[in-house]
Amino acid sequence: MRSDHMLPRVALIDARLMVSVPPAATAHSGMDALTQVIEPYLSNKANPITDALCIHAIEMARDALPRVFTHPHDVDARSHMAFVSLVGGIALANAKLGGVHGIA
Repeated sequence: MRSDHMLPRVALIDARLMVSVPPAATAHSGMDALTQVIEPYLSNKANPITDALCIHAIEMARDALPRVFTHPHDVDARSHMAFVSLVGGIALANAKLGGVHGIA
């Protein structure tokens, strides 16, 4: 089900574009980003690289997610959550997960 055609050539991530996202959408997408770094960490196909990325991203989300919810214009916290989301994609692909995520 996985194909190189499901992977982007470029991903542009700019936290400044996220400051107008409503709090509910921020919470939902932030929890989704957190979930997507927990999933590869728990995968039986995880490896030391995905584990290191995921552990760092889980800790980063733990600190940044409450901040983006309570302070929506905190670009630093939004940048951290954007990084968590990026790591989720990298870790999912490298832990042999992500077919369904590519469709979603």
